[in-house]
Amino acid sequence: MSRISDIQDILNQMNESFILAPVATVMQFLQQEDLIKEYAIGGSVAIAIWSEPFDTDDIDIFCDFSPAVAGNLSLLRKRVEEAGLGQMRGMYLNIRGTKVQLQSVANGPPVELAAFKNATWIDCEGGIKARVFELEYALAMKAYANRIEDWLHISIALRSADIDMPKLEGILNKFQGKDGLLLWETWKEYYGR
Repeated sequence: MSRISDIQDILNQMNESFILAPVATVMQFLQQEDLIKEYAIGGSVAIAIWSEPFDTDDIDIFCDFSPAVAGNLSLLRKRVEEAGLGQMRGMYLNIRGTKVQLQSVANGPPVELAAFKNATWIDCEGGIKARVFELEYALAMKAYANRIEDWLHISIALRSADIDMPKLEGILNKFQGKDGLLLWETWKEYYGR
């Protein structure tokens, strides 16, 4: 049996209601094919993993692309579609009806690079593991994005997750937002101390 059919068999055995394991399986395939060096799930899904689940439009996956793929996703698109693991449109990969946005960390802001570097492994369905931003870094990334929906997701986490507040404050005091202010200053605008 070929490696691609092995992966397709694994995907077919997974429960349709859980998307993390299929996404992690496809990302591991991309690593095996030397299309990405490493990945980590970030954004809203990372926060929902550590806190109360909530709806989101897509899954943000931050990638360290291999040199052959960096700046040109056509090789990645070709391999994914040849393997029957999904379809790509621009930076989005469709896996089982879920939009997965692939984002390069190559030129990301320092807080993103730190979140990527400090990502941790979690267990998914069927013994599959996925690499995910730690909650405190995912929250710092939301503060960096500084959109209304980001503050809503932060509020959900504050209400429902076990946040290491000294660690979060340390991260927020280390990195600047798009406006040049420390993320801690932006955070205090919304939540006080």
